[in-house]
Amino acid sequence: MQRALLAVLVTLVLVSTYSCAAVVVGAGAGAGAYSYVTGELVRSYPAKYTKAVSVTESVVNELKISIDSKVDDGITTTFRGHRAGDTPVTIKVTMLDPKITQIGVRVGIVGLWDRQVSETIHSLIEQRI
Repeated sequence: MQRALLAVLVTLVLVSTYSCAAVVVGAGAGAGAYSYVTGELVRSYPAKYTKAVSVTESVVNELKISIDSKVDDGITTTFRGHRAGDTPVTIKVTMLDPKITQIGVRVGIVGLWDRQVSETIHSLIEQRI
């Protein structure tokens, strides 16, 4: 119950920090919530940061997303890459708390975001965390 409440609070903070509207979809009891803001699908996971980074990298490799860059400062890791056809992919893994990690996935370019692929990436991450 506390995890679900924390996920909702994190989502509300995310929504309030952006000037545009967001769509928030409940992902089930205790499973967290998605926030879709300006093409980025964001979700918080009850997982340690290092585990989330490892799982994310595994999913990226499984989906054959070519990684162009990976920047890690110890709190945030950003993967930038592309899918077949040069569709850009950006995944940002951020430690919110030692046991809570936020992952944002953006697939596509401005105006042509692919929410379905972002949801697929999140689904695979959720299965492994």
